[in-house]
Amino acid sequence: MSFPGSTIAVLATGLDRLYPTGHEQLFERIEQSGGLLVSEFPPGSAPTRWRFLQRNRMLAALSGATVVVEAGHRSGSLNVAGQAHALGRPVAAVPGPVTSPASAGCHRLIQEGIASLVADAQDVTDLLNSTACFSGDRTFAYSVTRRFSRTGPDLKF
Repeated sequence: MSFPGSTIAVLATGLDRLYPTGHEQLFERIEQSGGLLVSEFPPGSAPTRWRFLQRNRMLAALSGATVVVEAGHRSGSLNVAGQAHALGRPVAAVPGPVTSPASAGCHRLIQEGIASLVADAQDVTDLLNSTACFSGDRTFAYSVTRRFSRTGPDLKF
């Protein structure tokens, strides 16, 4: 909300039933700054699981790219990423510790080739810049001496 009109909140409820209820001040700030509250649901619609999944389609369609920062194995963020991928939008994910359940979804997106790996802010900028090749125009220093092989659940150098 730093820039007037720069925030769009996509709701999984009717516009008269803001959710979560504790965020009324946030919704007011979005409106006052010239942002938008958007919903495809009729007034009176309560939040339900399927409405959040349905809302994800709109999130993916409105976004130039989707970056998943943290997602568990069954996270709703994976649904947004899948919707974005189906629409041909760029998808990226930030990897986390292999031992963290909150990183499992990001790792799966990267492993399955749905998402590009994000290592820094420049990766996100490149992802949004349609004229730049996301990973092809970044230099990568490969070291022949640092190789690893996967044996069981451990990585060995």
